[in-house]
Amino acid sequence: MANPHSIDTGAGHCSVRSYVIGFILSVVLTAAAFGLVVPQVTGPTESIIAIAVLAFGFTVMVAVIVIDGTLWVLNHVGHHMMSR
Repeated sequence: MANPHSIDTGAGHCSVRSYVIGFILSVVLTAAAFGLVVPQVTGPTESIIAIAVLAFGFTVMVAVIVIDGTLWVLNHVGHHMMSR
């Protein structure tokens, strides 16, 4: 008999492949949106291009920090959950 307090949504855990596909799609779509907007907003002046490159670098840095932090937290949560 099933536990009346448990919730079963019927959805299984995702595979690493689906996470990798989602990550690649998010990077491609973000780069595509960035590439479509930046040339229309800015003119071809060097100072604006330098600012755009700096903004893109900052975006990449924040994304790396968020992804790294998420993986670190999930790894530690999983490690602590298994120790019980």
